[in-house]
Amino acid sequence: MKSNYPEVSAVVLAVRLKRSLASVQKQLREMGLKRRKSQVWTTEQIRALRRMYKQAVLWEIANRLDKTTSEVRRKAKQLKLKK
Repeated sequence: MKSNYPEVSAVVLAVRLKRSLASVQKQLREMGLKRRKSQVWTTEQIRALRRMYKQAVLWEIANRLDKTTSEVRRKAKQLKLKK
């Protein structure tokens, strides 16, 4: 986890490690690893978010876009996307 975080999100780590998001987040906290800084959204990521938002679940979108679920939720709200 140390070598991959913060370059990849906790969501991506959870999928790769086949663990729950909560367990990965807890382990990261216990290891003293900080969250990654928010990254700028590319035009392509925004297009993909618009395309996927109605059908895919939040963690799946975050995984595909290499964002956190919070980043996806925040951007969807800014873009006024609805499920």
